[in-house]
Amino acid sequence: MIKLNTMTLSSKKGEDAIFSIFKQGGYEAICSDDKRFIKRLRILDIPYITPAVFIALLLKKEILTIKEAHDKLDSLSSFVSDEEYNAMKAILKNWRKQ
Repeated sequence: MIKLNTMTLSSKKGEDAIFSIFKQGGYEAICSDDKRFIKRLRILDIPYITPAVFIALLLKKEILTIKEAHDKLDSLSSFVSDEEYNAMKAILKNWRKQ
């Protein structure tokens, strides 16, 4: 997993950088919730995962605790869509309440 703290490049250049890194190999998918970028990934048949789904998978595999999942989601809040953030908040709120 690659962690990017800040991105000073334009969106287009940032996407191209991500493609370049992905093509070097060693990665199974690209993580994004940008709808235009995801559309491009689909057209190019490149696997992708959204941040909320990624957090949920890490939680399900017990790589993250529920608290860590909340912390990760909160740290992503300014970078993910409101829809993605709120959906994941609801999932975390009801996690294992069955």
